[in-house]
Amino acid sequence: STRETIKVLKKAIKVMEESVTYKCPNCGAFKKNTPPKLPIEGGIAKPSLIAQVIVDKMANSLPLYRQSEDYKRIGLNISRQTLSNWMIKGALLLEIIYLHIKKDLLSQNILHADETTVQVLNEAGKKASQKSYMWVYVSCFYDIQIAIYEYQSSRKGSNAKEFLSGFSGYLHVDGYKGYNQVENVTLVLCMAHLRRKFNDVYVLLPEDQKKSSNTATAMDYCNRIYSLDNKSKELSVEARFVYKQKYIKPLMEEFNVWLKEKEETCGNASGYGKAINYASYHLPKVMNYLEDGKLELDNNRAERAVKPFVIGRKNWLFSNTPEGAESSAILYSIVQTCLLNKINPYSYLTEVLDILANKNITEINLDEIMPYNGKMIKKHKMM
Repeated sequence: STRETIKVLKKAIKVMEESVTYKCPNCGAFKKNTPPKLPIEGGIAKPSLIAQVIVDKMANSLPLYRQSEDYKRIGLNISRQTLSNWMIKGALLLEIIYLHIKKDLLSQNILHADETTVQVLNEAGKKASQKSYMWVYVSCFYDIQIAIYEYQSSRKGSNAKEFLSGFSGYLHVDGYKGYNQVENVTLVLCMAHLRRKFNDVYVLLPEDQKKSSNTATAMDYCNRIYSLDNKSKELSVEARFVYKQKYIKPLMEEFNVWLKEKEETCGNASGYGKAINYASYHLPKVMNYLEDGKLELDNNRAERAVKPFVIGRKNWLFSNTPEGAESSAILYSIVQTCLLNKINPYSYLTEVLDILANKNITEINLDEIMPYNGKMIKKHKMM
């Protein structure tokens, strides 16, 4: 009998590389055979090692101090500071990939956006306890798969306005008013946030009041809309648009009329009243989702893109400097875009770091090495 087993060998391979000068037997000229350049000039890290450090932090949420300790166990004395320097310098090398991804993102006509806090310890003009922000922008499910992160020291809407300069189309967001500053966009607000307001009230109601309450009616509207939307996702984009107009639009319009009626008598003091007023104010912009078959009922796509950063933040807690946070934005963007396209970020980064280290930028066709390029997806597809 036979069996299939797996064992893992985690080890470092140290390679002595040397330049060799030789004389051509045909022409007599002396030629020098030199090893390929490393991503960090004068360093010891091959592209595969830098890629591993990046992926361990950005995909596996492993802080650098833990990585440093882990490398010690296999005989490598690499300090946390050295790992940090590798990531910052690696991000500088990869910035051209980041900027090209951003260009491709802004050429789309449907995006999702969200933001979350990040603590930066040493930032000019700010206390370490003050909040900074990581913004995320994600392409539509039906288009090329991109997630871009951007670090900013504040939550000002002008940050989104500046980042999205040149973009026009539909922008999926939550209810944060800062996005109103973005020009040339139609905002599509999030039904999940609207439903959540009612659910927070519903769960606190006495059992004997739940079924007959206006909150239950609002929840029923939301649930029926979501049920129809889920059915529409099985259709083509064109058929989904027709389905939305025929089945979902009338129900949303009915819900909107019901909200306006309840708004006149509910006030704004209670949780129920606040939910009614919030829904009445935001539903018209939620209904913008009806205008295209590609548009989504909620902003969960952006919230899912924020989640890896939030999970990582629980482990590494803060960035020391704005430069470190900016590097994190570049690296998260590339790694998470790889994952959206179901390609191995480790093998992708290993190849791209080697290309960027050894070729003049004028020799590189950037379109061909994007993580959503068909050849790269096929080459680095996750097993």
